[in-house]
Amino acid sequence: MPMRLLAWNIRHGGGRRLPAIFDALAGHAPDVVVFCEYRRSTGPMLRAALVRLGYPFATGVEPPGGRNGVLIAARRSLRGSRVLSHRVEEPYRLIQAELACGLQLAGVYMPNLLRKVPYWEAVLRAARRRRGGDAIFVGDFNTTRHFIDEAGTVCLTSQYMDHIERAGFRDAWRHRHPAAREFSWYSHKGNGYRLDHAFCSQALVSRIAAIRYSHDERRRGLSDHSAIVLDL
Repeated sequence: MPMRLLAWNIRHGGGRRLPAIFDALAGHAPDVVVFCEYRRSTGPMLRAALVRLGYPFATGVEPPGGRNGVLIAARRSLRGSRVLSHRVEEPYRLIQAELACGLQLAGVYMPNLLRKVPYWEAVLRAARRRRGGDAIFVGDFNTTRHFIDEAGTVCLTSQYMDHIERAGFRDAWRHRHPAAREFSWYSHKGNGYRLDHAFCSQALVSRIAAIRYSHDERRRGLSDHSAIVLDL
């Protein structure tokens, strides 16, 4: 069966923007949703809206008050939902689940600067275990490749983009757009960065029908990030 996955950093739990965020979600009609910067404060409203929109299955990990985490929701059942690693300071930033089709999905929201190194190491450990199966790591990695995903050599962890490739996972957007330049977040100075990624195991690469960034929601102020829309 075809499957559409949408991953989106909704910024500080969505707040008053949630109704417009739900409208945007309905317009994309994904089968699976990964929200980064999910917050406990807006969690009940967000979860209830997801059920009304046809996503009755969701991960249950809640971040502490005032902290950002990850929520995965789906139209069909989720199995084995839990944190990806307990070896990081904020494990609710890395959430994994198995979809009804057997695909292993991990939603990722990494911190800034060198604080993200333990999170990258946790992702790499999991990637090496899953390299032979159907698996995706998707979300806000706060990481770019020098010169092509950013203006210069700003990112302190750019090398991890190569490390995950060596672990058997492909940057799905870059695989489909090898020479393109597109940004998913802009600083207040107007500098663009492609921070949001979907890394697919080699077994899934040939099944990528399309992948794109939806910028309209960011331009309308629903979040400071563009959403990833991936069709398998």
